Amino acid sequence: MKGHLFSHEIGKTSSVFGRKHDINVVFQGDGAATDGSTIILPTLDHNADVSDQQQDIMRGYVDHEAGHVRHTDFRALKAFAEECGDNKLLRSVHNALEDVWLERRVIDEYPGAAENLKAVSTAVNKEFLDNIKPDDPRLGDDKFITAVALTWEGRRDYGGLSQECIDMLPEYIQRQLPKWITSLDGCKDTADVITLAKLVEKEIRDGDYRDEREEETEGRGRKGDRGDGDDAGHGAGSGAGDDERGEETSAGDGDDRGDEGHGGQSGGDESDDHGGGRVGSFDDGEGGRERGSRSAEGVGEFEDVYDNFDVATIVRKEIAEARESAVGGEVQYRPFTTANDQWHHRKAKTRFSRKLRTKTAKSYDNQLAAMTGEVNVMRRKLERALSAKMARDWDYGREDGRLDSRRLVGAFNGNPNVFKQRDDRAEMDTAFTMLIDLSGSMRHVKVGIAMQCAIAIAESIDRTGIAYEILGFSNARGHSYPHDTDPYADKYSRYEPLDMWMFKTFEERLFEAKGAIASIEDCATGNNSDAEAVQYAYERLRARPERRRVFMTLSDGSPACHIGAGGDRGIQDKQLRKVVDRIEKDGTDVVGIGIADESVEQFYPRHVVVNSVEDLAGAAMDQLSRILLGERFQIDNSKLLAS
Repeated sequence: MKGHLFSHEIGKTSSVFGRKHDINVVFQGDGAATDGSTIILPTLDHNADVSDQQQDIMRGYVDHEAGHVRHTDFRALKAFAEECGDNKLLRSVHNALEDVWLERRVIDEYPGAAENLKAVSTAVNKEFLDNIKPDDPRLGDDKFITAVALTWEGRRDYGGLSQECIDMLPEYIQRQLPKWITSLDGCKDTADVITLAKLVEKEIRDGDYRDEREEETEGRGRKGDRGDGDDAGHGAGSGAGDDERGEETSAGDGDDRGDEGHGGQSGGDESDDHGGGRVGSFDDGEGGRERGSRSAEGVGEFEDVYDNFDVATIVRKEIAEARESAVGGEVQYRPFTTANDQWHHRKAKTRFSRKLRTKTAKSYDNQLAAMTGEVNVMRRKLERALSAKMARDWDYGREDGRLDSRRLVGAFNGNPNVFKQRDDRAEMDTAFTMLIDLSGSMRHVKVGIAMQCAIAIAESIDRTGIAYEILGFSNARGHSYPHDTDPYADKYSRYEPLDMWMFKTFEERLFEAKGAIASIEDCATGNNSDAEAVQYAYERLRARPERRRVFMTLSDGSPACHIGAGGDRGIQDKQLRKVVDRIEKDGTDVVGIGIADESVEQFYPRHVVVNSVEDLAGAAMDQLSRILLGERFQIDNSKLLAS
């Protein structure tokens, strides 16, 4: 699957999964994180092939984060973070337990999520096995390894390579892990998980379980030995769901612990309140600083290794591999972020949406009344031509129906096929999108021409049964990132937010949208990143059920937006050509209308260049009619204008 398709797909499915319409997946920079409502993935190259494994890993990350949004109590988590302070061991233990707890609920609600979560944990665990040897001394440091080991134990049933990781641990840790994980069964919410985490963290620091001496038995501490639950949790499970959960030791007050190592797994970045869904992740290794006689230099080396074992790093790695897998010579196109891209509709609450409420239906009607001559003639002719295509007709040679007077002889001779029936010709099973360039260069005269064209086309096809919408695009809000201070200022293909304007949607009736359409001339400002605008608009058209799709762009020049100092100045041009080619190969008819500029010829194989409203009306209607009517209706402008 191409990167642009995966980006679109994962953004749509995540909102359904999260059962919240305001959950949002965005692609930004090279990070992976969440803030409780927005899930951030590294920016994908729109033209790269994303493998099935990479898709599953990113879906698993989104499933996990959407599970946090659905199940984690962020108020309780915020209070816990303040209480926890610098106690990284407590924080990591809680992150591990919370991750396992919520993933179980995610799988119960959506069994299909198990495969995605397995892909994530398998990738993280493989990274661990590839880098950590069985004789590594850190495997015997409880404060360092136990938090991540909890995730291995908790994901036995669906986490790939979990058992292989557990096999590297000392026997006494292997025996204890099932007891702690079994205690999760009594947790009903985040507050319960926090209480359990405090108890587990205290046991790790006290280390009483290390003094237990049991005879070696085959398979001890494995999955088959954890069913009796007689001593599950070694006390930890008894308090996790009780009303007295606040009476246990805080474990976060730092008493007599300030100089001790604070553990290993941090389940998240500082930007994540809940840990960012770092599946099987590790922190910076601070838990190793007081381990025996090991030198500080050795600890530093371990920190570097362990930084590689968190889900955010794995996601970044997979996306980087997807970019590198692009065929040589392919255009590599990555916007810095999609987080600030907006759709503006008259009913929305965006800053620019009020522009679509300043004009009324009367303004639209006044514009329509002012369009005489060529525009009105073309409008009427196109409307009649489209209506004629849908005219009813007779279906002859039937065995039932009304007798066909032209076949009386055949009827007399006993021929059964002498009847006729009224039948509808094929309906206009077509969806049409008009996309208007609203960059600053379109202001005044050009955008007025585009608006008149939109009105003429809307009036022409509104009663034909064709589903249609009228959209616009620009980069109207400046830069989305302080690119002048960005050390990777030439790393991305777009920095400016993309503004998509919705003047009339497929679902709306024309009379509802008249005021917004009349406001087109008020919306031209900023730059224009055409490729992504065309892609955004096309994803809406592509989702339509109609058999045929038609896409028209009105533009007065080449793409122009900030791409960073030293970036490829032609990247926007290359990407627009690629997007148009991709849409045409998808079976959609595409036409470009150049307004007083021939640049459109570089991007749209089927195009028309116009210099006035008369040219625009005639040429645009000519092309549109041929496409909508399957090339069977040819418009001769001179004959039409003479009628």
